[in-house]
Amino acid sequence: MTEPSLTPEAEKIVAELEDAVLERFPDSTFEVRVSPDGRIYFTVYSYVDDDFAIQDLVAERTVDAMIDCAAHIHVMPRRAEHVQT
Repeated sequence: MTEPSLTPEAEKIVAELEDAVLERFPDSTFEVRVSPDGRIYFTVYSYVDDDFAIQDLVAERTVDAMIDCAAHIHVMPRRAEHVQT
């Protein structure tokens, strides 16, 4: 069975989200996963103390994506030190 992948529209939206986050929080890294039902899990690893700063930054675009493109993007901010190496 093949892993679900991003549609071209979703790739564009994810790239926009990454650009927006990196502009404000340049040390951020990302993990993107697509569930079997097409939901997109966009994890942002950063050193930002306030997770809501990232949520606030991308909230409007993720709602637009859901309305305009039926792309369900779940943004999950995480502290960078929680990354397993």
